[in-house]
Amino acid sequence: MKLAGLYVRQPWADAIVHGHKTIETRHYPVPEKHLGHWVAVIATSNTATKAGQRRSQVAGLVCLRGWHLYRSEEEFTSEYAQHRVSPHDPDYGWREDKAKYGWVLEGAVYCPGSGEVHRGGRVWTTVDMCPAIRAMLHKARR
Repeated sequence: MKLAGLYVRQPWADAIVHGHKTIETRHYPVPEKHLGHWVAVIATSNTATKAGQRRSQVAGLVCLRGWHLYRSEEEFTSEYAQHRVSPHDPDYGWREDKAKYGWVLEGAVYCPGSGEVHRGGRVWTTVDMCPAIRAMLHKARR
């Protein structure tokens, strides 16, 4: 079973799959084809990998339930506890010149290494999920 995979930098990927980060921030809304669906959270890092570690690997699963547009820095800052991104972060914080969206995440499942990550784009790819995860998702869709 192939599942869409969303690349997320550490430490945010772990925060998502452990249920501590319930909003992912991006500069565009959730693509319609992924809305309401489970996606694999693929943990990535900017640092060099240790011997034997893969650069990107599945950290877990989450369901993309919705999105909203932040209209001000104050609104963005008010949801810090959910998205855990400082408004002053130079890479991911608030910017007046770019739209900022909050993707609503639900049902986080921690299941590291549960799928094989295919080479994909900078944000999205596909993942072949292991049999146990396929069975779990099949039950969840009923």
